[in-house]
Amino acid sequence: MSKHIIVMIDDDPKFLEHYRMLLQDRYEVSGALDMASGLKLIEDRQPRFLLLDVAMQREREGLEALPQLRRQFPALLIVMVTNTDSHSVYKEALANGAHDYFIKSEKLQTLRLILENLLAEAGEGEDGERFSFAGTEAVVRSPRMQQIFALSRKIAASECSVLISGETGVGKEVVARYLHAHSPRKDQPFVAVNCAAIPENLFENELFGHERGAYTDARETRIGKLESARGGVLFLDEVAEISPPKQAVLLRVLEDHTIERLGGTRTIPLDIRVISATNADLKERMEKKLFREDLFYRLTEEEIAVPPLREREADILPLCYHFLRRAQERENCGKKIFAQQTLLVLKNYRWPGNVRQLRHIINRGVVHSFGRVEIRPPDLSLPLDRTAPPVQPYEAAKEKALRRFQREYLKPAIVRHDGNLSAVAAEAGISRQGLQKMLKELDLEVG
Repeated sequence: MSKHIIVMIDDDPKFLEHYRMLLQDRYEVSGALDMASGLKLIEDRQPRFLLLDVAMQREREGLEALPQLRRQFPALLIVMVTNTDSHSVYKEALANGAHDYFIKSEKLQTLRLILENLLAEAGEGEDGERFSFAGTEAVVRSPRMQQIFALSRKIAASECSVLISGETGVGKEVVARYLHAHSPRKDQPFVAVNCAAIPENLFENELFGHERGAYTDARETRIGKLESARGGVLFLDEVAEISPPKQAVLLRVLEDHTIERLGGTRTIPLDIRVISATNADLKERMEKKLFREDLFYRLTEEEIAVPPLREREADILPLCYHFLRRAQERENCGKKIFAQQTLLVLKNYRWPGNVRQLRHIINRGVVHSFGRVEIRPPDLSLPLDRTAPPVQPYEAAKEKALRRFQREYLKPAIVRHDGNLSAVAAEAGISRQGLQKMLKELDLEVG
């Protein structure tokens, strides 16, 4: 496997030579003492990394060169190198396009981790995209999520109602906001309603609003969620939690496109698009008479199913880095990097709480690692995943998986060959005697 190429630009020849020798076991390293020579070296060598000194012949020369470098070499991973630990310099470097920064007084292992972290992030993201819209960011790397956002872009241009389904925490509201941001209604309101949080007796008041004097405590006129969403999008989150009687009320509004505030007589026309979300199986609820069939079809002209995070592993590490950057900015804590063991744990955890849980865990890791650059596995304090398979010895698990595979393979083969064991054995590439022994062990034999 060929080594990644690093170009270093620094006016300190001792630093260049020292780090060239320290890094050459894993990387091909070239150095330049000034910006002009460094640019030529980048063009000639086409490196994966650039280690760039913040200040060279001129103070801030490296920082000032960042925007041009990002435009000229967009695939280059840039690490700023500095003598001092300055949070303001770090923030400015990131804002101008640097990927990370390294303080010369830190250990070589820190620099190695920075480079490995950047490679892991870039490697996961080569075929992915980062979406920014309406104050929201979405990091998409897995093919399944790329397909979902491509479908959402097509659906966004229409006026059809959309139901977004998926487990709690998968990002259903992010998809809803993406639909709104790319629709003709993007400059109009996006009004979110948490249906699970509305008490039964306040449902109409929350959605329709009320006129002054409509009831004892109605001292002022209040506009409801439906009216607030006029011209834009009404997002009904946890729509399955609406009771059947209130479902009938909602259906009438969606069919008539009009409302009246409580205590009012004026009919108010509604021009809204409805996007709903649920973590429940609405078809199962319909069978149990817990969800109206007519409302279901009114809400589901289009359906989008968002998979759980454990089924789109390619998204995990890019999301980790995304949340890490946000946590660093919020906590104002300077640079943080994941230890390699931490990346291994993050990628292999099952994430029963999905993206929301991942964000909280990264935030926790940043807080618990105060005083250190590295985020280590204990900093995450990951809860026990009760959805994971029970722990069992490797050999026992392998034997169980093998037996399951054998049954799944042999049962249709027996049917396919009309019970002719010689034909089944020939297809499987084993002897007839071996097949008979296997059938006995699997309790698939007859007689």
